[in-house]
Amino acid sequence: MLLPNSVMRKLSSTIKFNRHVFPRNLSSESTKRIRNIGLVAHIDAGKTTTTERMLYYSGSSRQIGEVHHGDTVMDFMEQERERGITITMAAATIEWLKHHINIIDTPGHVDFTFEVERSLSVLDGAVIVLDSAAGVQAQTIKIWRQVRRFNIPGLFYANKMDKTNASLDRCIQSLRQKLQIEPLLLQLPVRKQGILTGIIDLINGNYLQWPLDHHDRLDIDRNTVQIEKHSLLSNQFPIKSLTSDEYQRYRDEMYRERECLISKLSDHDDTLADHVLSLDQIHKVDPIELIKSIRKLCLQRQLCPLLIGSSYRNIGVQPLLDAICDYLPEPMETRTNQILYEHYTKNHIKPTSIENLCALAFKIHYHQRLGLLTYLRIYSGSLTTGMNVYNINRQSMEKIAKIYRPFADHFREITATDHQHSKINNVITIGDIIAVSGLSHTITGDTLVHSSNEINHDNDESMPMFAGIEIPEPVYYCSLECPSVSKFKQLEIALHHLQREDPSLHVSHDSNSQQIIIKGMGELHIEIIKDRIRREYGIQVETGPLQVSYRETITKNHRKTMEQTKVIGGHSNQMKISCEVRPKLSLLDKHLSENIEQQDSNEQDSNEIDHMKRKSETIVKIVNSKDYNLTSQIRPWQLKAIYSGVSKAMEYGPLFSFPVVGVQVFLHEFQTNSSSPLSAPFITNVTSQCILQALRQSEPILMEPIMLVEIITPEKFIG
Repeated sequence: MLLPNSVMRKLSSTIKFNRHVFPRNLSSESTKRIRNIGLVAHIDAGKTTTTERMLYYSGSSRQIGEVHHGDTVMDFMEQERERGITITMAAATIEWLKHHINIIDTPGHVDFTFEVERSLSVLDGAVIVLDSAAGVQAQTIKIWRQVRRFNIPGLFYANKMDKTNASLDRCIQSLRQKLQIEPLLLQLPVRKQGILTGIIDLINGNYLQWPLDHHDRLDIDRNTVQIEKHSLLSNQFPIKSLTSDEYQRYRDEMYRERECLISKLSDHDDTLADHVLSLDQIHKVDPIELIKSIRKLCLQRQLCPLLIGSSYRNIGVQPLLDAICDYLPEPMETRTNQILYEHYTKNHIKPTSIENLCALAFKIHYHQRLGLLTYLRIYSGSLTTGMNVYNINRQSMEKIAKIYRPFADHFREITATDHQHSKINNVITIGDIIAVSGLSHTITGDTLVHSSNEINHDNDESMPMFAGIEIPEPVYYCSLECPSVSKFKQLEIALHHLQREDPSLHVSHDSNSQQIIIKGMGELHIEIIKDRIRREYGIQVETGPLQVSYRETITKNHRKTMEQTKVIGGHSNQMKISCEVRPKLSLLDKHLSENIEQQDSNEQDSNEIDHMKRKSETIVKIVNSKDYNLTSQIRPWQLKAIYSGVSKAMEYGPLFSFPVVGVQVFLHEFQTNSSSPLSAPFITNVTSQCILQALRQSEPILMEPIMLVEIITPEKFIG
């Protein structure tokens, strides 16, 4: 959900002196208490298990779902429950400490990394779950880069602390070494005979004990089970479950680690440092002051809080929910949200007015009963049933039919009510994540605004919109065989639905073999698509051998001139175009760098080509001479058609129809001699044919894929 750099700079300069950047009239309790967070992690770190506990303890679900039992709320697809993995993102809303928390549970498998990408695009904060026995793993590194790229504050949760080989020190070291961050440890584990029984809270100095039988998890009652809290800051010894030696050992450890915590915070927060200096003892620091300091540094992404627990054993989940409310941002505390709010808010007196609407569509879902649903994140204004909205990307008007609040695969309809008499959950406004029906043209990454914002965007670039959601290039492909001709139309509909739901799935038709080709992020991704077609659409498709997606490039220059004549209304219309193709290493390097994860996405050049710009524009250069300025002779719509033709030619190379990369196109000549204007499709087709013929004469070669592999192995196996 990154805004283009140029738009961000433009809007930042505009808003710099505006007093409405932090809207006082918007700081209502309802908006302050909204949290949009996502759980992200390496596969099998315990994201879904943690989410299921959050749903249960908040009262949103009646029983705890278990991944190995196949009865989880968030993993509702049959494939997810059978395999014990998360395949698609799922959203749910819970209430905790009078806060309205929108939770998104994301997949951990690399094949479904697009689900993480689209989730982070609409979130304000992230909970990165770690396996305490493994620390930072391969996918954790990739996810952390995504979190940083979206400038999202995050906190870490070291899960599975009940495992015998769990190590908090290993987690901290791996965070420092592999993610180059300084974790802020807020809790300590308490073990008895090697079993995790409680947690020491360094903020309040409390010893937290969960009086639960570790082997009796399904029969717990959230209404009767209370966490026992005992203060270690007092000199009294009231804890019956601890011996005096245990009490003193835990107390000494708490004092030592709490002092380290306060010192680390004071190094980054002058306000807290002044408060500490005003006290005669460091441990007299008010916990409220510590929470304020941690929140400030977390939102500034200077420090990352680290909490611990064992979600499967029901230990540490409630403090994690508390931390989400205390440390992660409310909707208007992130810079992008402030910029969008300021730009689209026309009515500052009533900021939640529908005329101030700005929303991002981040997921499309075909529901068996409700039909086509579009997930939206609201950034300004509000949304109501029957409202007309304008899609900036499609430049089309659409109408909201119904509004739903999602809870995994269940959807509660929000009816049109008088907001003065409705509850907070029935008012769709800033910060909300909801699903709507009625948007037939909207796709993932589109920006929606109030219908009054309908303008000609070709002439007016003042209105910002989201740069869309980055879709990774596919790495595997295979043919898809329909069982019968009678099922072919049904298969096309199924693929259209699946591709609209999952933009990382690419579908094409091979004109030579007349086969359907599907491309995806990996073998598991392709397998899930095949299984969904069989189960959800009843088509027993078969897949051909899985293939690797190659690329093509050229090794020498070649110039091609083409003339075409088209008869329109009895009049001859001529077009002449001359293009030269050259191999260019810098474009090839750019292609490689886009597909190999950078070590630090924040180190990328701030002046890189805008995300919104067409790739074809970056490889076409117009050649002007002293005597003839070709640029001035080409109209904008003609240039756009030429770009389209170049892009079309680059999609299928001359050797094996793989995409062409690392090629620079020079436009030397473009002439038309016609009594009536040539159509854009005609110019596009002629340009495409010219480029294809030039590529064939440029000694094309096939490029094998390369991969940047990072191998992580325990130290004891190295040597």
